[in-house]
Amino acid sequence: MYISKSWEIATLLLVVSVVTVGLRSPRIKYENSLLESGEILFSSNRSGGGRSIHKMNPSSVEIKQLTKNAIRGDNMVALSPDGKKLLFATYRFGGWKLGISNQFGDDIRRFSKGGGYETSASWSNNGKHVVYSKIDGPGRGFTKIFLADSEGNFLRKLTEANFHQVKPVFSPYDSKVLFEQYDYNSSGSKVADLIEHDLESGSNYCLTKNLSELAFAPSYSPDGSKVALLTVNDKKRVSLRIMDRADRSFQVLAMDVGLYPGGEDQFFMRTSWNNTGTRIVFSVYDGSDYELFIYSFHTKELVQMTNDSFDDVQPYWIK
Repeated sequence: MYISKSWEIATLLLVVSVVTVGLRSPRIKYENSLLESGEILFSSNRSGGGRSIHKMNPSSVEIKQLTKNAIRGDNMVALSPDGKKLLFATYRFGGWKLGISNQFGDDIRRFSKGGGYETSASWSNNGKHVVYSKIDGPGRGFTKIFLADSEGNFLRKLTEANFHQVKPVFSPYDSKVLFEQYDYNSSGSKVADLIEHDLESGSNYCLTKNLSELAFAPSYSPDGSKVALLTVNDKKRVSLRIMDRADRSFQVLAMDVGLYPGGEDQFFMRTSWNNTGTRIVFSVYDGSDYELFIYSFHTKELVQMTNDSFDDVQPYWIK
């Protein structure tokens, strides 16, 4: 893996921070501060206890904790378009439910009104709706995609197929929803694709039907012309790709960036674009824990943002 030399100083500072984080390193701050465009939200166990929501300034590599006292973890965070509310999956309300807080990670309350385990969600770009994944039916049934208004009131179920469907994201103009779909075949092997749902017609289209690898962690580019994804080959090696939505072609940006441990570990993998569409942040397992990486389209280089004994997962780039 090639690490940009232009980031060596920042990486060195991060390593120093990692060594001393257990001693309350000054680079880990806990006070309330406004969220800013260009910062990265992610879930991590670096502050003790269950995974909590943190934010990172990718220029200074300064990390601040937002949510505290997590039970089992706060996961899959998304920021409302007005920048005032955090939406995330949490175990604070008995089982995995969607929680909502202010931008500082305080005043956490339950977002959704119904039952069932809820695992991931995202806001529409106009701030009027939320799309989320929830186990549908009794017991550990299939996870489907649902639509709610901005106050958490259920509107309708978007999908019916008997697959696990997770990590939904709105397209830039809120006309489509993209999500992971996976299940296991008769031999017990996982099958995973990316599905695009048209909100007007209700139809689904598989974006990765001609791709021979497992496909996870989708995200739209800011203009909606491309989709970022992480793929897994038969040797469980992970690569970062983009798909051109016009001709459905795929391009590998970074090959063999990490490992896929198997099972349900794709839950910790996520991609997210910056607001100009020039960089992608993602989380991947490096053989010992999950770390954050940034790919730059300008330099064609991959930069490792975290490198420590903690799990840093599910990054979300604030637009």
